[in-house]
Amino acid sequence: MNKLNDRWTCWGQKRFYDTFNSGHREKVVKVLQDVVAQIFTAFGDQAYEGDYGAILNQVPEPDTRMPNNYPLFRVADDGRLLRRCNFDDLSCASTYKNWWGGTTVGMVKKYNPRNSVIRPPRVTAEDTGDTVQQ
Repeated sequence: MNKLNDRWTCWGQKRFYDTFNSGHREKVVKVLQDVVAQIFTAFGDQAYEGDYGAILNQVPEPDTRMPNNYPLFRVADDGRLLRRCNFDDLSCASTYKNWWGGTTVGMVKKYNPRNSVIRPPRVTAEDTGDTVQQ
C-alpha cells in the first residue's frame, strides 16, 4: 500500500505486460509520468525544486503484515535510497544505506532471485500473447 492508501502489486520478472497486471501497470505508468513531468519542469526552470513527496507518496511499501517479496530498493522516510541487505533473497526485509552503485551494478548482472513468498496468478496464452506460463 502507498501513502495514498492505494493497494497494488509491483509484478516484475516479465509480468509487467500481462493482462492480469493492467491495473497495477496503470499505477506504475502514472508514477513514471509524474517523474518525467517534474524532470521536464526542472529542465526548463532551474529554480524548480520539485515535489518529491508527490512522487514518493505513490510508491507502495510492502505490507509487513502479510507474506511478501521485498523490493531491491526503497526510499527511507528521510529520503535516503536503501538497498535490500541480501541482494538475491526476495524475502529479505532488511535494508541498509551504505551500499555502492558500482558493486550493485555488478551484482545485477549475476542476479539470481530466490525465496519468493508470493506467486503470481496463473496466466493463459491469452493473458500474455505467448505460451502458457505457470
